[in-house]
Amino acid sequence: MTIDEIARMTGYSRATVARALSGKGYCGKDKKEQILRVAKEGGYRPNYSARCLREDKTNRILVCLPNFNNSFYFDLVSGLTEKFAESGYCVMLFDSGGDSQKELESINMLNQKYCDGLVFVSLDFNDDNIAAVRASGRPVVLTNRYLGLRDDDNFDYVYLDHEKAMYKATTHLIDCGCKRIALFVGNDEQQTSRERTQGYYAALNERGIAVDKSLVIDAGFKEDVAATKFAELAGGGADFDGVIAASDLMGMGIYRAAKSCNLQIGRDFKMVSFDNTDFTTIATPGITSIDMRQREIGANAAMLLTERIRGRKQSKTVVLEPRVIVRDSSR
Repeated sequence: MTIDEIARMTGYSRATVARALSGKGYCGKDKKEQILRVAKEGGYRPNYSARCLREDKTNRILVCLPNFNNSFYFDLVSGLTEKFAESGYCVMLFDSGGDSQKELESINMLNQKYCDGLVFVSLDFNDDNIAAVRASGRPVVLTNRYLGLRDDDNFDYVYLDHEKAMYKATTHLIDCGCKRIALFVGNDEQQTSRERTQGYYAALNERGIAVDKSLVIDAGFKEDVAATKFAELAGGGADFDGVIAASDLMGMGIYRAAKSCNLQIGRDFKMVSFDNTDFTTIATPGITSIDMRQREIGANAAMLLTERIRGRKQSKTVVLEPRVIVRDSSR
């Protein structure tokens, strides 16, 4: 059923029918009720594409993620979708695989008006990407990594201080009596790895504990690599009394490898992981974890992007505070 058919059946003008169906503009109560009844009985469905073209908007938000398989992002996406739903937006997910060229593709999709706005999760801050974001001029919010705003920047940030998060994790283990703390992290080319490693060094230096770089292990933020590297560390007779996994994915690998090595977390060494995913509560013992507040990051990103779409020009940055959730692995 079309608007023209409803107009013929009710005897009202096409403009009157359109106002009644859209809820925009004045239409008398009796007329509106009659029009809506006829539309419902006739199975009328609005032409979404035509409306989008008319209003120059899609009601779609594109979210560019580096990895669909990492549970770390699940809460962030939930926070985004819940908040965007309040404003009538549909969230579309785009898996870049951490590939800069695919990240540029998502910016092109925004420029071509495939969506009304773009949220980047852990964007690679290379020159091409940042230049493309700055050149776009369309609504963009960056999450999880922070480059620093220029006065003329036209995008927003929501992130959590990774260095402070690792500082808190390390000082927690030191307060629990640990002095030989192994850190499982990514490589120095990754901003997140650099910031978290800096937080680890800062905590050790502050407490007067010498840094042993043989205990800083590049496990690539991967479960299997972390399991292998932990087994090598333990099997090689390394002296350690604490372990920090810079992600719960690596934490799962370490948890599995510790069992294989007949080591008990909490008894033979204390452990802190990052992300506070379901793994940390299901594991025995429960794993102390850093809550990276992903759901709140998602909700804040949605709020900022909605403001951008509605016309806000001034850039904003929201910084959230990490929290240590203590469980039996470090008691």
